[in-house]
Amino acid sequence: MRNDASAAGAPPGPDPRATTFSPTPVRLRFSGGWRPPWVAEGEEVRLVLPFPPDTQATAGAFSRAGPPAGAEVLASFTVPAGSAVPAAWRDGGRPRLGFPAAEAVDFLRLERYAPRRRPVTRFLPFHYHWVPSGLRLGIQRVLSWLDARKGRPTFPTWPVDTAADVLGWMEAEARGATSVPRWPGGKSFALALTHDIDTGGGFRRLGLLRREEERRGLRSTWNVVAAHYRLDDGVLRDLAAAGHEIGSHGDNHDNRIAFDEPAAMRRRLEVCRPLVERYAARGFRSPSLLRTDRLFETLPLLFRYDASVPNTCEGLGCCTVFPFRIGSLVELPLTVPEDAHLLFHRVPLADRVAVWEASIERIRRVGGVAVLNTHPDPQFSGNEEGREAYGRIVERIAAYGDAWVTTAGALAEQWAAWNGVKAPNDP
Repeated sequence: MRNDASAAGAPPGPDPRATTFSPTPVRLRFSGGWRPPWVAEGEEVRLVLPFPPDTQATAGAFSRAGPPAGAEVLASFTVPAGSAVPAAWRDGGRPRLGFPAAEAVDFLRLERYAPRRRPVTRFLPFHYHWVPSGLRLGIQRVLSWLDARKGRPTFPTWPVDTAADVLGWMEAEARGATSVPRWPGGKSFALALTHDIDTGGGFRRLGLLRREEERRGLRSTWNVVAAHYRLDDGVLRDLAAAGHEIGSHGDNHDNRIAFDEPAAMRRRLEVCRPLVERYAARGFRSPSLLRTDRLFETLPLLFRYDASVPNTCEGLGCCTVFPFRIGSLVELPLTVPEDAHLLFHRVPLADRVAVWEASIERIRRVGGVAVLNTHPDPQFSGNEEGREAYGRIVERIAAYGDAWVTTAGALAEQWAAWNGVKAPNDP
């Protein structure tokens, strides 16, 4: 299975974040029955493009001439001014595209359309976990409320955005290549359960969520912090022996590693090496999902895959429900809203499970990868209400007959093998 629209998978040339235009979303509409199977008839797909979104500039940025007279227009972009620009057409053969699809896919997946946020916590002179968890939660909810007053970002779409997958489907159709995924065992989509353990309290409560999984025959990935709280090797060995995966959540959950200079970043990753080697940890998830190009360039020194990029979250995200490449690194996106995000936005228990189910169902229709992340820390899912919600969603997951449920590492390795992505030291 290959769903990469870009063969190289590397960031394109100069950083497009330096562009001066405002990335106003355009609307993509299909016609004549030609559309991805998960896009409904008449449905508009919102996306941003790596060139100015006004009619003349957009048309001028397309790499090909427009459709010849008499060609059937299959898809069009509607720019903010309201004019339609042909995006795809057919003239007696395969569909032809009027724009550089691979560039547009990378623009979305690599989040080049907006600057990444830098958290206030990285500037504190002390570890932010010294602030009581209840107060931290209150502050985060206030910040989320302030963001909400500005209005929810119109792009990417929440809770799941597939704009990059739509463009990838168009690119594959134009090449005459199949874009329908096939997962092991003939399953129609893949699903991975993951957990980030931020604190010692979370480590002590991991059994709450583990029991909900194992009683249903499921296994998951547990991302632990190497040097921030006491790790019980007996617990970790037992998890690994039972078929769970151990991953890395950095050396210290201080929200700073993504912004360190390369030498300091490498030193911090070396702190993780003993745990990585002891438990064959292949994957990394950055604390608080904070990410920079510098971090992605450094991670392959120790890790095979990263799982720090959300599909959609607060105006950012990769807009895909499939793994993709960042250089030699496999990126396994976080495609289902995590418990912390829903908690910050005061989503109640019943609605939290409904959001998870709706997100997984959307990913199921696309045939992609549903990656769910929960925290066993007491302020998130490591409490009775959180355990109940998690039990309900894993009960639903266990009932899917067409899901390949596996660990994040196994999923990333399978995708890498299908797409010929080798680790830096592979022959």
